[in-house]
This record gives sequence, structure tokens and C-alpha cells, in this order.
Amino acid sequence: ALDPKADEPLLMMAHLKTARGSLMEARNDYRKLLPLRPNDPYLLNNYAATLAETGGDLPEALRCATKAVQLIPDNASFKDTLGWVHAKSNSFDAAKFIFSALVAANPNEPVYLYHYGYTLFKLGDKDQAKKQLTIALAKKPTAADAEKIRQALTQVEYTPRTSQAKQGTASRSQDKNSPPGQRQTRSPSPIAHQQPAPQF
Repeated sequence: ALDPKADEPLLMMAHLKTARGSLMEARNDYRKLLPLRPNDPYLLNNYAATLAETGGDLPEALRCATKAVQLIPDNASFKDTLGWVHAKSNSFDAAKFIFSALVAANPNEPVYLYHYGYTLFKLGDKDQAKKQLTIALAKKPTAADAEKIRQALTQVEYTPRTSQAKQGTASRSQDKNSPPGQRQTRSPSPIAHQQPAPQF
């Protein structure tokens, strides 16, 4: 029979690789461990997070993150991973639902504020995104997280507004200059269709 503790060294190595940023290597270790620990919520959560961050199988990440939350519903970190997987999958409304509740319950956690602000930006709400990211930076995040937050703030500040009002004005202007029967069609907002940058 398999020694139930035989996989512990590999699990420890996976956690260490995650901590030092070797996410692809950690992802491979978590994948090997999953058949041995199919109901380990921490393994499920970490595997989902590394999948999302390394361009892995997002449906699989969603399955694992969802199961982790089902196993320990009150774990805020697991909910954060689930929300981030939704964001990586461009399911920004689902991500917003999770992050808004997380921030309300954990107003001093900079990572949750960062993820919430990032999601709001992707939904086109630059003002609220900037507010949440600014608060996140004031909550003394780690140096690595602080750099990500600053990058997100820069992206928010330098991305042109693409509000429906401005789009509508531009489209109407184009329509007036177009020959009859050749009206311009409106293009979707580029903010909502940008791919999330690799963040952890």
C-alpha cells in the first residue's frame, strides 16, 4: 500500500517553488500530486492558482478552485483564487461579485483590493478601479505586490477612456460623414476585451 506520507516531500517542494516564483515547476508538481490528494483543498487551490498564472487549463483551474471553496467555504484566500481564475477567464462580472464581497469583509487585505481594482478596470470603471488600487497600495503590500499594483495604476491612468458616451459621439460623427447605406458599425470597448496581464 502507498505510504500516505510518501508524497509530502513533493508537496513541500511544490510550496517552496510557488513561494520563490517558479510557478510552472510548482504547477507540474501539483498536477502529479492531485490524483493522490483529490480532496485536499490547499492543493486544489494552489494548483488552480498556478494554472491561472502560467497560461494553463483555465476550465481545470475553475474546477479545482470551485472545489476548494466548496470544501472550505469560509477561506478568503480560496475565494480570491476563484475570483482570479474568473478574471483570467475574462469572466469579469463573476470576478467582481466575488471580489466586492471579499473587500467588504477584508478591507485591509491589499491583494484582494488589487484584484478588485484590476477587475473593475477590465469592466471599464476607471474611477473605482483607481480608488481600489490606491487603497491597496496604502495597505502596505509586499514589495512584489506593490510593484504589480503600481503597474495596474499606471495602466488605468494611461488607458484612454472609452465610455459609451464617447463611443457614441464618435460613431455618430462617422455616420454623418458616411454615404447613405454605409453607416459605420460600433466596435466594442477595448478595455473589456484586453487579456489580463500575468499577475500573481
